[in-house]
Amino acid sequence: GEYLGDAGVASIAKALKVNTTVRELGIRGDNMTPEAGRALGEMLNHNTTITCLSLFHGNIGDSGALELAKVLVDNTSLNAVYIGGEYLGDAGVASIAKALKVNTTVRTLGIIGRKMTPEAGRALGEMLNHNTTITCLSLVNGNIGDTGAQGIASGLSQNTTLEKIQIEDSCIGATGVSALAKVIQ
Repeated sequence: GEYLGDAGVASIAKALKVNTTVRELGIRGDNMTPEAGRALGEMLNHNTTITCLSLFHGNIGDSGALELAKVLVDNTSLNAVYIGGEYLGDAGVASIAKALKVNTTVRTLGIIGRKMTPEAGRALGEMLNHNTTITCLSLVNGNIGDTGAQGIASGLSQNTTLEKIQIEDSCIGATGVSALAKVIQ
C-alpha cells in the first residue's frame, strides 16, 4: 500500500527467502527507495519459486532496478517481471535490458518509467536483438519518442519470439509508429 516502505519490503523479502509456496509477488508503495530493490534482489538470489514479480511506484529508481538486474542475469524461476515508478529512467531500463540479453526464462517484461528517454528504447531494442525468450513487452509512460521507437524496431527486426508488444503514452510520432509497423507485419 501507500505506506509500505523499505522496512516493510525488507520484512517480506526476509520471509520469502525461505518460502516455497508463493509464486507471485506484487509490491506497490510510495515510500520505497532503492533499498527495497536491494532487499528484493537478495531475496530472489535464494527464492526459486517466485515466477512473477511486480514492483511499482515508490522511489526505487535506477539503482533499485540495477539491483534487480543483477539477479535477472542468473535467475531461472522468474518468467514475468513488471517494474515501474516515477524515478525509473534510462540507466535502470538499460541495466534490466542488459540482464535480459542473457536471461533465458523471463517471457513477459512490463516497464513504466516517466524518466525514460530514447536511450531506454535503444537499450530495449538491443536486448530484443539478442533475447530469444521474451514473448510479451509492455512499455508505458516513457518519453522514448520516435528515436526510441526506432531502436525498438531495430531490435524487433531480428527478433522471432516476441508475440505481443504494447507501447502507451511514450511520445511516439508518425516516424516511430511507421518504424514499428514495418517490423511487426
